[in-house]
Amino acid sequence: MRTVGLIAVAVIVVLGAGVGIGLFAFNPQTADKAPVAESTGTPKAQPSEQAPSPSDDLVNEDTEAAPSPGETGECPVDAPDELVSGETQEYKVKLCLYEGAASADHVTYVGGNSENGFTVLPADMNFDSMGNPYLEASSGGIRYVVDPKGLYVEGSEVIVDQEWIRGNMQELYDFATG
Repeated sequence: MRTVGLIAVAVIVVLGAGVGIGLFAFNPQTADKAPVAESTGTPKAQPSEQAPSPSDDLVNEDTEAAPSPGETGECPVDAPDELVSGETQEYKVKLCLYEGAASADHVTYVGGNSENGFTVLPADMNFDSMGNPYLEASSGGIRYVVDPKGLYVEGSEVIVDQEWIRGNMQELYDFATG
């Protein structure tokens, strides 16, 4: 009896405000194999091209990709650790720490709502003149600022200026000065 194997690896890469997903499949049966000498000592001819394996049909091209952080508001794969989160009247925000990072230098901003989707951007830690921390992310002329008190979004005019009503954004200060 012959066992057919197929190994599939999904790779998710954050690209600016969106996410690209790639699916790579590896079939051990069709991989190049080292030539094996026969007992007669004569080498066996290797075909120049291998015929498609029946296991090739096992890869379903109609497979749906997992929802992206831009759709779900969850932390992205490369920044899976939720640092702090909060909710205003209209918006939810998460600050996600890159895997293995120990400082706020490697944070991703995920903010928005289910109606309009979520923005996913790298964010920078800054301090105001009083020494209070805030994270800032920007894209396309829009600036997103998160501080322990609230969410501030501006473009050519102020779009959002709302205080947190739920969450643990006050812990941002502890993390930034930690």
